[in-house]
This record gives sequence, structure tokens and C-alpha cells, in this order.
Amino acid sequence: QERLSKTTHKPDHVSAAVAAWTDYFAQGDCHAPPPKAALKLTVSALKKATKVKFEPPEHPFFEHAEALAAAVVAAEAAQRARWLELVQTWLDYAPAELVARKRTRRLVSFDDLLSNLYRALAAHPWLADALRTRYPAALIDEFQDTDPLQFAIFSRIFAPAGPLFLVGDPKQAIYSFRAADLHTYLAARAAASACYTLAVNQRSTAPIVDACNRLFGANPQAFVLDGLDYQPVRAGERRRPPFADPDASAGDFRIWTLPQGDAALTRRDAQREASEACAAEIVRLLRGARDGTVTIGDAPLAPGNIAVLVQTHKQGSLIKRVLAAWGVGSVELAQASVFATLDAEQIERVLAAVDTPGDLRRLRAALATDWLGLDAAALWRLEQVADAPSVADDPAHAADAMGWVERFSRYRMLWHERGFAVMWRTLMRELRVAQRLVAGADGERRLTNVNHLAELVQARAATQPGIAPTLRWLAAQRAQGGGEDAQLRLESDRNLVQIVTVHKSKGLEYAVVFCPFLNDGALREPPSSGLPDAREYHDEAGEAVLHYGCDDEEAERASRYAMREQAAERARLVYVALTRAVYRCYLVAGTYLSSRSTKESRRSVLNWLVGGRGHSFDDWLSEPPDEATLSARWHALASGPITLQPLPQVARRTPLESLQDHGARMQARVNHRPLRDQWRMASFSGLIAAGGKAEAAHPTVEEVRPDHDEIADALVAMPVAAPVAQAPSYAGDDILAFPRGAAAGDCLHRMFELADFTDPSTWPAAIRGALRERPAPAVPELAARLPAMMHNLLADVVATELVPGMALARLDPHRRLNELEFLFAAPSLDFSALRELLIEHGYPDVALEPGVLRGFVKGFIDMIVEYDGRFWIVDWKSNHLGDTAADYAAAPLEAAMASHAYHLQALLYTVALHRYLKTRVRDYSYDTHIGGYLYLFVRGVRPPWRDADGPAGVHARRPAFELVALLDAAMIGGVA
Repeated sequence: QERLSKTTHKPDHVSAAVAAWTDYFAQGDCHAPPPKAALKLTVSALKKATKVKFEPPEHPFFEHAEALAAAVVAAEAAQRARWLELVQTWLDYAPAELVARKRTRRLVSFDDLLSNLYRALAAHPWLADALRTRYPAALIDEFQDTDPLQFAIFSRIFAPAGPLFLVGDPKQAIYSFRAADLHTYLAARAAASACYTLAVNQRSTAPIVDACNRLFGANPQAFVLDGLDYQPVRAGERRRPPFADPDASAGDFRIWTLPQGDAALTRRDAQREASEACAAEIVRLLRGARDGTVTIGDAPLAPGNIAVLVQTHKQGSLIKRVLAAWGVGSVELAQASVFATLDAEQIERVLAAVDTPGDLRRLRAALATDWLGLDAAALWRLEQVADAPSVADDPAHAADAMGWVERFSRYRMLWHERGFAVMWRTLMRELRVAQRLVAGADGERRLTNVNHLAELVQARAATQPGIAPTLRWLAAQRAQGGGEDAQLRLESDRNLVQIVTVHKSKGLEYAVVFCPFLNDGALREPPSSGLPDAREYHDEAGEAVLHYGCDDEEAERASRYAMREQAAERARLVYVALTRAVYRCYLVAGTYLSSRSTKESRRSVLNWLVGGRGHSFDDWLSEPPDEATLSARWHALASGPITLQPLPQVARRTPLESLQDHGARMQARVNHRPLRDQWRMASFSGLIAAGGKAEAAHPTVEEVRPDHDEIADALVAMPVAAPVAQAPSYAGDDILAFPRGAAAGDCLHRMFELADFTDPSTWPAAIRGALRERPAPAVPELAARLPAMMHNLLADVVATELVPGMALARLDPHRRLNELEFLFAAPSLDFSALRELLIEHGYPDVALEPGVLRGFVKGFIDMIVEYDGRFWIVDWKSNHLGDTAADYAAAPLEAAMASHAYHLQALLYTVALHRYLKTRVRDYSYDTHIGGYLYLFVRGVRPPWRDADGPAGVHARRPAFELVALLDAAMIGGVA
């Protein structure tokens, strides 16, 4: 290495090559090709690198390296040849095979409609005659956006005999990404029998039209491609109100140039300074509009009359942030996908946590989103719980974690039972996501994105239910970008400054236009087509070519053609942008630094328009003129309506003052009449919840789901692993140690639903299913004991004799019905009369809202069983009433039933069963077929625990038929 460094003029390359060979040998994989850096030690490479008057070093190693390099090149060439053979075979096979598979699966895309029509026209000449008879003439507007297949169809139909009118502007052909083909337009124009040119611009004022004529007329090859010339136009006679501005002396077409020489800015800084200058000028115009000095006719200039044109969503976001810092509201019209936003990532993280709430890693990822507003300290506490299995040192941290687990478990259950839409509305309302987002600087934009994403997810979930398929679809959409329905929506219809992509602005007009980024000269290697390794371009004859670059020279030529087409489209984008203005246009020009050089910016298409005369475009790309030459060309352009001045420097931001009068005392209007819906759908939990807040407005449809102890233990998260003053008197696998709260209740309900009471061998699977589908929140130390607790609970409950002679273990599994959903009409249920009826028949009073229910009563009955010809309602309650048998005796159970209004729930269930059996059982009689209801407080149901009145934990009752009949009649506002 020392000798090589002395004899070669590239010692750094030599050092890198030696290091590369060292690493290569250290890997010991002789089948892998050596890195390219290592091949600089070949004989031929060293000859080129040897200094003058020195002999190239000789060593057998260099000869071996030379042979190895040649072998690598030969192997790559052989591999390339085999790959191209495979691609050629695929190109011959794939089209016909794709058609066959689509026909088999009965699929037709929009492109297939075109190709099928073209094939039908070719196969059946009468079809063209029939279409021409029905449509004697055709006119195609925006023809510059037509693809070759579309034009071939119209040519077959109308070219032989019927008139075909093609209207288009090739300078506005900017939709190549949608298969629009400018060369199709050029070929059609060459074959046309007559051509007419519109020489009048009705959009812009005369100064703007004159400025565009001067700008695009400076270079005869402004649009790069042959056959695409600029025809000067004149302003039309359209009468429009005048634009007034005290600063009118600076001209209507204003060009701001970036600093040059030692003061040149980097590309990033140039975009930032251009954004600040545009924002400062917008603020000046809007201040003048408020003062009445900047007007359009008699009306002040409105923010919606101003547009900032950008090329990318990233540029639009930059402008939006800068305008917000200046106190200017803006709205962004872009073709970006909502799946490419931060909120798409965050909704995926939140839904993943809903899918597996027991996975604390996913849960922390969801809680780290700015949707939920947790700070770093709260996230750190959750991290500590996850890292430390024992949380005995800080039970409050465990309580926080278990509370979030339980909340997300409830959301998961809602999604399963009520669908995504209900779950999402509940999550958004409870976690106050909308309020938190809308308080941010871009709150309207983000809230629009969130609602848009939720709508797309709901549409998907409706066609393919299930959380896992929805998450897979969401991940795929984020990777692919989605379709047209995923395009960003307008977040506000208020009068705001418009931030618009050039593509989106086509066909629109704005009073004042700012173009801060058109000087971007980054012409990068165009992306390949959808076919592997292929590059798309058009040759000199205008024929479309898919080029695979079989050798370096051919690849370089293909790349040159493709770069030329990219530059030509960039020139057309510049044309579309600069012709959107009606009264005034601001353009940022000049050069910036990229990789410590101005070459990228000097060869920009914007500079080509002004300074490209006398140059071929290929020469321009390889070596554009220097900064002084370009500056002279720009200054020569400045006259008449065009003014040239340095980019204004903003020393200090002075945000636009808010129009709100902070001194005014504002007060919301108060509604003095009660709002009552004509009808609604109610459930037991909804009736009880509304009883304590009767003044609240009633929703038209309540989110009804199974009442799994939510009234008793709603949102309770008690970390049972927290230290207690005295050790519990029960065993570690006793159900009394089971977690509490709504999520725990859901888990136990699901276990009872899945288990076959007569077959203990099915119980482990039922327990695993319940823990997987509706996990009970528990710290790891406790979670390991949950299956044993649940198994013991099942064994105790099914073995207990609930009423004389009846135990669940001895019942026929086919004579039970789980989660019976009921819905019956209640067109006129008077709540006051209902309360009086309960009291009259010896039931506790219930706090209900005043008024009358008009609508439906809906609910779910946990289980119905038939024993000895009678039907019993069974409801599982996981409420924790205590740790002893006395806590589950008749008196405590009666108190629990009264405090949670379970008596009303049981009566509603009895009415539902009564109505159900009347339609299902022949010769039905209430006294004969209804056994009653059994409310099982399962933590206290076990064979050894008994009370004087029967088994502990079991509340059994059979309402009198008179009461059930009166309730049934009361639903329709009548009497028995």
C-alpha cells in the first residue's frame, strides 16, 4: 500500500481498494463478487492511475484481480442476457395470459373497456359504421391528454367519413403520469386536414399576456421538443374590474432573483427564503385589502383570490407552514394521497392497538401519537410497567397502564359487535381526538384527513369485516398510496389563500399568482416504467420505445431521450403555472447551490426558457451557461410589464392581525325549548345512563351493545396486583383475584358463551378464545394465573344447583341460546308510568328521564336455557361484592340489583322473552313456559357457598304475569 500510494496519483482510491479486499477476504465467501472499490487494484486500473515518470507496480495479485474483474464483467453480462431473455418471454406470454385470467374471473378494468372496443372495431367493420350513424360527428376537448389507444378508436370510427374535431393545447400536456401522450397530439395535428389556432387570451390582462409572450418567446425551442412552438397571443376584450395596488409601479409580472456569488443560498435555504418573501408580500396585499387600498373593482382583494402554485406536496406543506407563521390562513389543493400523511400512520398505530390491546408495545405506539395528548412522562411510566413485570413499587403506574388496556379492549369489543363506525365514533368522542387536533396550527387539515381515513376504513370494513383484514388493507394502502378516492380533500370552504399544485391548477384562474419554486433545476433520472428495468421514451419519429439498455452506449442514449422528455414536461408545467394569473404574477428565479455547485440550478428549465437560445438542449444539460450570462439574459427580459429585482429580504415577521375583536364580549345563543327527537332506539344501559342527565339531548340511535356489567363497573381499572395491607384469604387461582371492570366482564361473558357446560374438555379452548378475543387487563404476573381462575370458575358455576334440580352441567347443550338480540317497538313508553308500575309491584324505584320514549327497545340477553319445559333467562354478572360467602347472600344481591337497576333490565328481558316465545311456541302460556330470570354474580357462585334462601351469588325471581302484561302494554302506551 505504501508503494502504491507513492506511484499513483489517487492514493485515497488505493487505500479504499486495499480495505475493500481485506474485508472481502475476511468474509471468506469466494462465490460472492468483490466490491467495485476493490477492482481498482487491477493491472489496467493501476496503469491509468500511475503518475508520470513512474512505472506501474507489478505483482501477481494485480493480475489475479484483473482476471477476476473480467470474470465479474462476463458473469454480469451473462446474467443480464439471461434476464433479458426471461423478460422477452414474459412480454410475449403475459398480455394474452392476463386477458385469459381476467375472462376466467369475469373482471374488466377501465383500460380493458378501451382495448376491448378497439379489438371489436378491428374485427367488425360494421361497428364503426353503426357508431358513425348514431353519432355523425365528434369533438374531443383537451385532446393533448389523449393516449394512443383512445385516438386509434376515434380514428377508426370517424377518420374515414365523419368529421372529427380535436381541441387541445399541446403546451398544457402535463398528465403523462395518467398515460396522456403528447406525441399522439403531434401526430394527429400533422395528419389533420385543417388546423386553427386561438390567438386570443380571455383569462389574463394585457400586461400578463405581454409578459408571457416575452418570456416564452425568448427561446425558439422553449418547449424542448420539435414541433412544439410558442405562438404569441393577444389579450381579449373581456371587460373586468381593474386591480388597484399602491405599489403598482413595480409592474404586474414581477421576477425576484436569488442572491448570487458568495451570497448564494443552498437549495433548501432558497426555498425557505422564497416562501418567506411570498408570505410577506401576501400579508402586504391583505393589509392593503383591509385598508381599502388593494382592490378588484370596488371589492377588496380576498384571500381566496390569491394562489401559491407548487409542484410537490412537500413544497405546499412548506408554504402552508410559513403562511401560518405569518398569521395567514390557507388551504391546500393537492393530488397527494391521504395515505401518505402522518395521520395515516397514526390511525394504523391506533387500530393495531385496538386489535391487540394486551400488547403493550402496540399500545405504547398508539399512545405516543399526538392524537391522544400524552406527554413524555406519561409514556415513560407506561414503559416502566412494560419493562418491570412486578409493579409493586408503584401501583399507580400499573393502574394507568391497565386503564388504557381496558379502554382499548372495550374498543375492540365494540368493533367486533357493532362495527368499525360505532367503535370509531366512541373512540373519537371519549379520547377527544378532534378537539386536540383542531387546536393545532393545521388542525382543520389534519381533522379532515382523520375523517377521510375513517371513512375509507369503514368502506373497506363494510365489504370485508374483521380487524386483521382491515389492518392488512390499511398497510397495503399506505405502501401503495391508494386510488382516486384517497386524494386529499379540501379541509375548508372558507375564503383562504389557495395553495395549489400546478397539475391541479390547470384550467383555473386566480387574480394574483405566486410561483416560488419554478426555478428548481433538479432533473433527475426519470423513473422506469412498470416493466422491470425498462425505460420509456419516444424516439425521433415520435414512436414510443421501451428500452432495456443492452449496453452502456445504448443506455446512455435512452437516458438522454428520457431526460429530454422530462425537461419538456417541466417546461409545459412552467407554462401552465405562469398563465394562471389574471392581474399579477410573482416568479422566483435565479441560481442556488446544490453539492457546492450551481450547475443544477443553472440548467433548470426556467433558465432554459430565457437563456437557451443558440444552444441544443443536450449541450445545455451537460454544460449550462455561467451565472453572469444567465443574469444578463434575465435582465435583458426586464422591460414593460416585467420587472426584475432581488428577492426581498424579510428581517422580521409581522404577522397579519386577526380580524377578531378581542375586546368584544361574545356569548353563545341559548336554546330555550327542549329538543326531543320523534323517535329513537333505546337500551337498558341508555335508559339508566340518561336518568342522571335527563336534560341532555337524546341521540336518535344509541350505540347498543351487550350490557356486560358496564353500568356497575364502567371504566374501572383496578390493578389487583397492587400491594394490599393484608394478604388475601383466598387461593391464587380463585376467581376473586380476577381483574375487575368492563373488559374483565367481557372476557368472562365470552368464556361462558364459548364453553360447553357438559364437556370440560372444551373449556381450555373456550378460555383461550375468550382471552384472545377480549383480553382481561392484567399485569404479567397476574395474567399467567387467569386461565386457572377461569377454569375453576366454570367448574363451580356449572356444578352449582341454581334452582332445585337445575344445574348447567346437566342441561342439554342444544337447549340453550347465547346472546339473543331483541328489538321491539315502543311507540309510546311513558317513563313516569313505568316507575309507578315498578313501585306498585314491589320493585325498587329507578331513576329514569322524564318524558316518553317513542321508538324501539333493543338489547342482548346473555343466555336462555330450557329446563323441564320452562325457559329461564341467565345473565352473567362479574361484579365484585366481597371475598366471603356472606357478601353474596340474598340481601347483598338484592342491594346490588337495586343499586344498578338490574331489576328493570331483567323485566325488559322478560318482556322480550315473552314476546319471542309467543311467536315460537305452540299453545304458549306465560305461567307454563316462563321459569324466570337468574342473575349469577359469578364470583360468589360455587357449590359450598350457600345461603338460607339458596345458593350464594344467585338471584332468582319470576315476575308476576300481571306485571309482564302491563309492561308489554305500556310499550305502546296502553293498559293491560
